[in-house]
Amino acid sequence: AVVFLIFLAIFLRQDSHINRIESEEISQFLEASFEYTTDCSRTERSRKLSLAEMINECYEESECFTGESACSLVNRTYIEIINSSFPIGEEWPDKGYIFNITYHSKEDYRSIVSIVKGRCGGSQRGFDQPLEDIDVSMIICS
Repeated sequence: AVVFLIFLAIFLRQDSHINRIESEEISQFLEASFEYTTDCSRTERSRKLSLAEMINECYEESECFTGESACSLVNRTYIEIINSSFPIGEEWPDKGYIFNITYHSKEDYRSIVSIVKGRCGGSQRGFDQPLEDIDVSMIICS
């Protein structure tokens, strides 16, 4: 019985990742995206914030000086840079993507941003990038 449980655990663990390949391309994309300068600042004369800073501002439910919510700006910016970096559609090799930003701690777990485009089935490549207590993950589907 113990041997069966060990075999089952190994099988289930392999099965959950069978179609997903960890991608260096997506890892580099996420790393670079954190440095992207947004058009948001805290005051009229202060510097523009990076996307990594905006993700933290989104978690804190902050707004830009212009009144736009940090989460709205993060969502809009990621849609723009993902769509320009990874063309999605029937005429392209990539058919869809799933992008999530989640906050996790001992006391709290919540989705901050979730973007889905196209369809996901078949093979997938992706990466999970930690950013302090925040996890940024992206999956591209072929």
